[in-house]
Amino acid sequence: LDVAPGVHVDAEGDDVRSDSWFSRLAREVETMEGERDAKLQSGIALVRQLVGLGHNPIVFCRFIPTADYVAKHLRAALGASAEVISVTGTLAPAEREQRIAELGVHERRVLVATDCLSEGINLQEHFDAVVHYDLSWNPTRHEQREGRVDRY
Repeated sequence: LDVAPGVHVDAEGDDVRSDSWFSRLAREVETMEGERDAKLQSGIALVRQLVGLGHNPIVFCRFIPTADYVAKHLRAALGASAEVISVTGTLAPAEREQRIAELGVHERRVLVATDCLSEGINLQEHFDAVVHYDLSWNPTRHEQREGRVDRY
């Protein structure tokens, strides 16, 4: 096909404005949020199981909106059984460390983070499990994430 990027061609071969196609796509994606999101529901079940077994997991996500989305739904699903926060690259490094320290005082905790925490910070004092919500094309990224809780 020689269709320009961002253009959708309908069944009759006519170009459809990309903004209308993207708008329809966005509306369709919104209907899959929350309970209808199979990946999210599997992630919630896994984190709930880890917390139930006494673990304090970190859930690593690739993108900031994904981390905030996952944290929001984990917070609702876990309720009072665990404190859940999201730490992303939108926070300054000092603020990231402060939020992690504040989370560390809770008996049961879940940290949802982007790769801004996958290097250069030790998290093993407060966390003991890693969930890769988004898989990276590079397996070294997974090792770096896991290295935050398994330093020895």
